Amino acid sequence: MRGVLDDRAQYQKLDPGGMLASVRDLPEQCGEAWQAARALALPAGYGEIERIVVLGMGGSAIAGDFLRVLLQRESAVPVFNVRQYELPPFVDERTLMLVSTVIALLGIGLAYFFYMRRPQAAEAVAASKRYDVIVALGCVIRGETAHFDYVAGEAARGLGHVALAHRIAVGFGVLTTETLEQALARAGGAAGNKGFEAAEAALQTADALDQLARAASRD
Repeated sequence: MRGVLDDRAQYQKLDPGGMLASVRDLPEQCGEAWQAARALALPAGYGEIERIVVLGMGGSAIAGDFLRVLLQRESAVPVFNVRQYELPPFVDERTLMLVSTVIALLGIGLAYFFYMRRPQAAEAVAASKRYDVIVALGCVIRGETAHFDYVAGEAARGLGHVALAHRIAVGFGVLTTETLEQALARAGGAAGNKGFEAAEAALQTADALDQLARAASRD
């Protein structure tokens, strides 16, 4: 008896994104990823980390499961998978954080931005000269104190300074909302995805800056 998977037209209807082919090719993808990782030159400071935290939700977290099982046999550094929107209390400057997600859901990892409590995180990234774009994502929800206004204002001021001082495109995707529901609605919900919009605007700005620089060099 023939099933749905025996009929190419039927399963293509059920799998328009080609997930079945991706699953079939997973061993080759893992091999390619492993080779790319081995060829990557990491900064010396990465040798001082004490733990690894992999952030991901849903299917994106599977990569963290693979890494954790692999490193249990290869490394003395413990690996933790975090499937939530808050960082565990043991995350500090000796924690290597890896985000496994698509850009539209990137907010889980960039909770770290506010964990550091200061736009100097973006300053350090810009000063490294290794990146063309910085996208700052986060959310400040109003509470009962003035902390809301302070954090939101300082984030905007600090990131603006980074953009001007380092002539780098900075996408500002920090939400300021009254409630968690408002934040979720603007993070891929009914009110759109402000993080994606910030990333898109930053990429467009970076392209414009590049064109201006090339035009100036010809004059």
